[in-house]
Amino acid sequence: MLAVTELLYFSESRPAYRVLKPWWDVCTEQLALALLFIAVFSGTLQVTQDKMICLPCLHACNCSCLASPPPCPAISRMTNHSPGHNLSALCPKPSPGLQTSLDRHQYFYVDSVCYERQLHWFPKYFPYLVLLHTLLFMLCSTFWFRYPKTCSKIEHFVTVLAKCFDSPWTNRALSETVEGGTGAGSGPQGSKGVSDTLRPTPNLERTPRRTNPQPSSLYDDPESQTPMLGPGGSGGTTDHGTVAECGVSFVNTGNLSSGRTTGGRGEVGSLDKKETEQAKALFEKVRKFRAHMEDSDTILRLYALQTFFKVAEFLAIEAYSLRCLSKITFDVPCSLPSIEKLTGYSLFCCAHPLSTLLTILASSYLILVGIYGAVCVYALVWMLRSQLRQYSFTREHGGACSDVPDVKNDFAFVLHLVDQYDPLYAQRFAIFLSEFTEPQELPLWLSSLKNLQELHLTGSLGDDPRMPALDALRELKHLSCLRIKSSLGKIPQVVSDLGPQLQTLCLNNEGSKLLVLSSLKRLSGLTELQLVRCDLQRIPHAIFSLSSLQSLDLKDNNLQTVEELISFQHLHRLTSLKLWYNNISYLPVQIGMLSALEQLILTRNQLCSVPNQLFLCRRLRLLDLSHNLLTHLPQDIVKLSSLQHLALSGNKLEALPEELFSCQRLRVLNLGHNALPYLSPRVGQLQCLSQLELRGNPLGALPATLSNCPCLRRANLVVEPALYCSLPATIQEQLERHT
Repeated sequence: MLAVTELLYFSESRPAYRVLKPWWDVCTEQLALALLFIAVFSGTLQVTQDKMICLPCLHACNCSCLASPPPCPAISRMTNHSPGHNLSALCPKPSPGLQTSLDRHQYFYVDSVCYERQLHWFPKYFPYLVLLHTLLFMLCSTFWFRYPKTCSKIEHFVTVLAKCFDSPWTNRALSETVEGGTGAGSGPQGSKGVSDTLRPTPNLERTPRRTNPQPSSLYDDPESQTPMLGPGGSGGTTDHGTVAECGVSFVNTGNLSSGRTTGGRGEVGSLDKKETEQAKALFEKVRKFRAHMEDSDTILRLYALQTFFKVAEFLAIEAYSLRCLSKITFDVPCSLPSIEKLTGYSLFCCAHPLSTLLTILASSYLILVGIYGAVCVYALVWMLRSQLRQYSFTREHGGACSDVPDVKNDFAFVLHLVDQYDPLYAQRFAIFLSEFTEPQELPLWLSSLKNLQELHLTGSLGDDPRMPALDALRELKHLSCLRIKSSLGKIPQVVSDLGPQLQTLCLNNEGSKLLVLSSLKRLSGLTELQLVRCDLQRIPHAIFSLSSLQSLDLKDNNLQTVEELISFQHLHRLTSLKLWYNNISYLPVQIGMLSALEQLILTRNQLCSVPNQLFLCRRLRLLDLSHNLLTHLPQDIVKLSSLQHLALSGNKLEALPEELFSCQRLRVLNLGHNALPYLSPRVGQLQCLSQLELRGNPLGALPATLSNCPCLRRANLVVEPALYCSLPATIQEQLERHT
């Protein structure tokens, strides 16, 4: 069991805002301290060391020092060639001042004047520049913590976060999770420990998806490939949409009073009455705080503003510092004609003894500022690329906290910062983000989603036939898709009240018998209907009133016969019929009346034959008869001129009609695991054939006419390796040319 004392918790001695500082903010703080050290060290050098040491130039000519006066003959020749030349400018007369050395105070004066007037401003004020820049950096880093409009929000957030962190509800959930390990059906992510079971929710099942489906059947999964509830959970992004604009998924939460969960999530120990009341109060506090924080984005704007300012300051510092770095030199010429009357000299040669150290410090300063700027640029890119205005646990954690709804604005931003600092903080806080409701009630905020188009519900909806838990659906005037995974005795009245607006209805009754279906007649606008695992023995007659129905899925029921197909002639728009995973032993001849049918899936049934009337459905593009008991295929299959996908795998076929190979549009032909001893050479007539499965048949050889199928490739030719090697080498090379 995970001891609570082993977890990092909030205390009075810890900085209140530490949990809101991700790694880049911590890094910039450390860099600011290093810059401050450079400022202090360089300032100390300037105070304790000589700033400038200057010596007079005894022989000056053209503002440069000479080792000795120029010889007079040379001067005469220069004047002969240039009669108008000023002799005094070339070689001035000896100064009437001091001729040897200056007084000590005169040297001090010259050093000071040359330092102030001749030394470049960058080495002179370098310590103060570094100090000023560092103070600006440090001020920017904490401004959003101190700004009046954000300070109170942040303090409130940290306080609520601390209470959530120390709540016995989260402690019990985490401890029981770690104690259970990967127990009770943790699913694909059960081994991930704490993060996968933070929020106790019942029946949070995850449908396994086949990564490499066998070609023998389009659908070979006993559960629906589109789960009734995606792993996105409450408000998370699923395969069917997002909040408000496209859709939402909702997970019915467990009862906090009992403190236990059902389904494959393990159990959380019971809480006493006092702990339960505390948890309820904390849920309410988090709900109110979340509503307040999601109404504004002041914190996000201030953080973005300070990051922009840091980047701008970094660019300015780098621009002028790189240009001024060369101005830090050891030799500094100093021309001061104004003090010649005081010292007797106007030109001095000065040395800047701190130049070497200042060059090293300035280079180090530029490197640290460069690192600081790179971190700030990263933070800026993070802000621009991350979904900070709407933070989804599903997108960030890949399933952890999967029932936590998306949050937005300031609340999303500060929560994202917490997650960057330590994911455990955000995960513990996430327990309190979902609405705390009783197990038979939907949250009140659901009715406020006026633009909601898609809703997924899973879990127990109560035993009351009137279903008061679903009353909130009456307010959803734009709801067009409803998916329910629960154990219902009848279709809830509120569902039938949705009327023409509902276009897609998916009911997964989890094996329980669905008795009353008459209310389906009121859903006149329904275009897609899925009744999965409802223990139906016959096709409900209420379906025949749905004149707009285009797709019907009756998967995994207990259908023995489908005599009701004669009534399907009233469904003129029905294009997809899925009767898979049932116990259907024969098809009535009335199947031929479904003239608009384009997809017919009968896999995993008990069919021994199919009637010739089936091939009157001339628009059929997909026919899946795999995993039945078929021994022959009628010749009338040639009438299916639009057929593109034919699945016959897992039957008992011993021969194929030659007419099959006249279906010129056929692209996929799955014949695996039958009793075919021979494949007709006419298979080469299928010019559109791109996938052929023959594995599991007693074939002696493959026809060489496979080379006449231009779309067929080796990767989509599913046969035994030995059988494939029986083909001529030229044909093998042709099949492998684009594999």
